[in-house]
Amino acid sequence: MAQINAPAPEIEGQFGEAIWVKVFTTELIGKEPAKLEDLIGGNPKVEQAEVETEWQLLQTDPGNPNAGQLESGYGVPVGPNAASILRRYEFYKYAGDYDPDNNEALVGSDSNPADFEIGTYLGAQNGAANFNVAAIPEPETYAMMLAGLGLVISIARRRNNPRLL
Repeated sequence: MAQINAPAPEIEGQFGEAIWVKVFTTELIGKEPAKLEDLIGGNPKVEQAEVETEWQLLQTDPGNPNAGQLESGYGVPVGPNAASILRRYEFYKYAGDYDPDNNEALVGSDSNPADFEIGTYLGAQNGAANFNVAAIPEPETYAMMLAGLGLVISIARRRNNPRLL
């Protein structure tokens, strides 16, 4: 789960600058967890992402401390074979009008913008979460475990057979 906050207002008591966010999701199936290199733009795992949240307008509201937050990951079903989930967040400038009194975005719908309300592309952020990743022991770990087990067996045999002392 990720939480994205809208920009803080420049003037206290006013609404902050509005931005559009679009969220894409890729569910990675199998045993291998997502790696850092999977998060780089142009990576096939990033490019195959499907839209999770078409559009969400984020804007801080001085009267509502919970406004202006996007919490991605709630309510999105993850398949039973998912090893990890990769999300791409794209940010766009709000190009519509603002209320001159309090700087509130005058938008028809905060999840279905008109073409003229979507401004320039600001950037993107990729993130991933790995599920149920079990640590795979290194060969040295097995060697130490077998040596310890051999030592325990040897001590037990000596205790049971006094001639070995």
